[in-house]
Amino acid sequence: MDIEAKVTGYLQQHFGVDAAALRPDATLEELDLDSLALLELLVIVEEETGVPVTDELAGMNTGATLGEAVAQIEKAVAGAAPAGEPTAAGEPGAAPAGEGGAAPGAASGVPAAVPAPGPAVAAGDESGAAAAADVRR
Repeated sequence: MDIEAKVTGYLQQHFGVDAAALRPDATLEELDLDSLALLELLVIVEEETGVPVTDELAGMNTGATLGEAVAQIEKAVAGAAPAGEPTAAGEPGAAPAGEGGAAPGAASGVPAAVPAPGPAVAAGDESGAAAAADVRR
């Protein structure tokens, strides 16, 4: 997979960067990418390649050159485990949506327990119940 060609293509297509400006020594800032645009670029790379945005990639800043950005993305692609297979850290790679690693109930998007709003009142605590009633008035 030619990461440099993909990244430069994304920069042209999604961000309108002129092909003549796409030099390895050009900083992302010089290419008019701010931190939000950089994050958008990384999400595009993730969607197109299936390689998750790592902390290292997410920590890249706009002072990085295009060459440095491509090198970091290539490193992430090379180190990415296929979906569901363990990575070097022993954690599963990116699993398809709804599979593997999700906590019980997480697939539904509903938290296991949601605390009730308002102050907690112990059973038989009349002063607390009265205070809670006063707060709600």
